[in-house]
Parts: sequence; C-alpha cells; structure tokens
Amino acid sequence: MKDFFEFRRVQTSGGVVLLLEGDLNARTACEVRRAMDAESSPVVLDVSRIRRFEDTAVPVLSFVMREHTVHMRGLGEHWRKMFRYFGVDAERASPSA
Repeated sequence: MKDFFEFRRVQTSGGVVLLLEGDLNARTACEVRRAMDAESSPVVLDVSRIRRFEDTAVPVLSFVMREHTVHMRGLGEHWRKMFRYFGVDAERASPSA
C-alpha cells in the first residue's frame, strides 16, 4: 500500500504551522525536515491528522527539532515518550544552546 502524506504550511503571527496528514514514516519525515529547515521562525507541527505514525519518523524529526524552535500539536502520550527517548521534549522543543 502506497503511503499517503501531505502537509500544508500556514503562516501565523507567531510563526508557521505545518499541518500534517496521512502516514508519517522516515521518508515522509524527511519531507517535513526539509520544510522545517527552510523556516526561520518558530514552527508548530500539527500531527492531529496523522493516521499512521511510524517509529522510524522519530529520529528524523528529533534531529531537526534540536535545531529549530518547534511545538508539536496533537501528539499522543506514546509519541511524546518516544521523542523523550531521543532527548527531545516534543511539547517544548527549542534549539540546543
């Protein structure tokens, strides 16, 4: 079965929201990473419409979350724990000093 994934960028007064939808895995997380690398303002990743969130996405997103100010919206407890295993507080991620 082919992955379905898309995201939409929404500019807000406080930064950018990336609305993610579909299947998030290592490949699609790389798309998100490229989008985040292009941003200079804080980013909110809204994962509330992700239908399948694979473990392989976590290390890809963890890496970029250490470099950018990011907040994740719609993340379940299991995924918050997974990000913590990679040293990232997914609810309050900001660049490392």
